[in-house]
Amino acid sequence: MDKLVKILAAQESNLKNFLECTMEKQNYIIDNDIKGLQTTLVTEGNLLTEMETQTERINNVIEELSKEYSLSLPENSVSEFINAVKYQADTNVKVISLLQNSIKELIMKASYIGNQNKILIEHSRNFIKETISSLVSLNNNQLLDRRI
Repeated sequence: MDKLVKILAAQESNLKNFLECTMEKQNYIIDNDIKGLQTTLVTEGNLLTEMETQTERINNVIEELSKEYSLSLPENSVSEFINAVKYQADTNVKVISLLQNSIKELIMKASYIGNQNKILIEHSRNFIKETISSLVSLNNNQLLDRRI
């Protein structure tokens, strides 16, 4: 159980760093800082790789724990494990449950900011397209008269 707690804590830490990267990426997109954005993307990629490795470790530890506690889990997930052992007297799954909830919350926050970033990028693309089409168009309308 301690091994699972340690891995979940590492996963939580990685997600916190990933959330910070996602927020930094948003600032770099707004500031049009290409170098900062590239650096953040590399860091984000490394964190994603590490989180994938942590997820595999979590699954392996849950598989070991399910054998240790003689559990038959439909899938090797933290939720299934918590539900299976929460009524056993010798287990303390409160810490695992708190870490799982924290991880879920961090994933939701990162997803929300990621969606905001997508919207920022899409608006930027549309703005650039409209600006270029306004500059190239044959109409003699002034740029300021058009909807931007």
